Amino acid sequence: MVNKEQWVAAIGRQFGPRYIAIVEALVEMIESGQLREKQQIPTQRELAKMLGLTPGTTARAYAIAAERGLISGETGRGTFVRRGASAPRLPRDAEYVEDRASPIARGAQPQVEPGLLGDLAVPNVGAGNLAPELHDAIRRASEDFNFTLGRYHPHGAQVGERFRQVGVDWFARLGLQVDIDNVVLTSGAHAALYLILFSENLRRLPVMTPVLTFAGLRNIAIAHDHPLVPIEVDEEGPIAKSIELGCKQSGGRVLYLQSIVHNPTCFSTSEARLREIVEIARKYDLIIIEDNAAPLAFDKGRVMAATLAPERTLLITSGAKSISPSVNVGFLAVPRGWASQLNTAIKTHHVYASMFNVEVIKALLDSGALERICDESKALVARRMAIARELLAPYSLRAHPLSWLAWLELPSMWTSEAFTTAARVQGVALGGSQNFVISGVSPDMNGVRLALTSPSSDEAFTRYLGTIRSLLHAEGARVGTSI
Repeated sequence: MVNKEQWVAAIGRQFGPRYIAIVEALVEMIESGQLREKQQIPTQRELAKMLGLTPGTTARAYAIAAERGLISGETGRGTFVRRGASAPRLPRDAEYVEDRASPIARGAQPQVEPGLLGDLAVPNVGAGNLAPELHDAIRRASEDFNFTLGRYHPHGAQVGERFRQVGVDWFARLGLQVDIDNVVLTSGAHAALYLILFSENLRRLPVMTPVLTFAGLRNIAIAHDHPLVPIEVDEEGPIAKSIELGCKQSGGRVLYLQSIVHNPTCFSTSEARLREIVEIARKYDLIIIEDNAAPLAFDKGRVMAATLAPERTLLITSGAKSISPSVNVGFLAVPRGWASQLNTAIKTHHVYASMFNVEVIKALLDSGALERICDESKALVARRMAIARELLAPYSLRAHPLSWLAWLELPSMWTSEAFTTAARVQGVALGGSQNFVISGVSPDMNGVRLALTSPSSDEAFTRYLGTIRSLLHAEGARVGTSI
């Protein structure tokens, strides 16, 4: 049987309402061979409990899946993948738009040819100069490739000073002076977050986070039943009093913080708010996981929790957003005493950093190419944001100059689920609040996340935004259903 982690991963890759995501995940797992004909799947209640959804949501998904010939129920035995299931994709028409009174349901029912979906859900990282700069860095790294780089990691996963020094230089670009013994390298920011949450020090401790949070944290928590405690935010970031309340009422002992730019809502935590948060952290002896992997460029001199309270802050950064996912390395700056534990966990879970990728990043740092890449990326984001603000006015659009993303607040006539479904019907994929909300809690912001750089051209970006604008301006649209 497909395990919980596989279900969470498959559903997490889908967009739109959760009942549609479940059906799409079934299709994906049948097509990939993860689910075979006559294989038993969880009951509706088992899957609801596994994913933190209501039984009504899974019941609705199973009904649609049965109608599509994917599964069948056998009284007293359970639910099984049907023999010869053809795994048809859900139609991209108005049939499953949440509200039949919405403008999509009332009007024509457009069909979107498979493979032509406009993606505003996940950004493409890097601007026009990325390829030549990266090619040059790879060439220089290849010239330096030697016996050390060709070996497996040494026992204990402690990488040599040469590679940890790259981490020291990386953090120096942020204006942070980090001792080389407090630098840890992993395969990426997501792996770093996983290792920290399941370290001996933090395992099973409640983690406080905004209601809308990084999808990676949300999915880890769902897959491993890790307790998350919701905290409130405003325009300056997480509210200190809400954090204190989480400590008192829910036993929160860990704070997850994205201080430079929050994914998905793009707010930035002010220095004054950070100082309040650090004061609370010291009062209640909190550990802070500061995840600043999202910015597309360095913000040198920016005050972070790691600046104010390095003794209790584990800072996560990576090259995925500022360079490319292809040369990803997770760079961690950790308090004294943490490196040994995390390096042991890296060996246990086999999430080593690629030493060749570290060499490529070193070449980019040494040549000044990384700054040039970041400058062009910032210019691209600024240009796309100007287009978005013009086309989507007067609706509220929050962005950050160092983020590939923007957050669009929806008018009250739309729910996030209904809007993302309607957009998908029209051929545009978005990330809605439902994709980021922690399990069992209602979203405190009704909006969608836009990837500013997913389309390859300004023309395509403008065309997709035109679809979004037409939905925002649609008269008579009403809210959809909730999960």
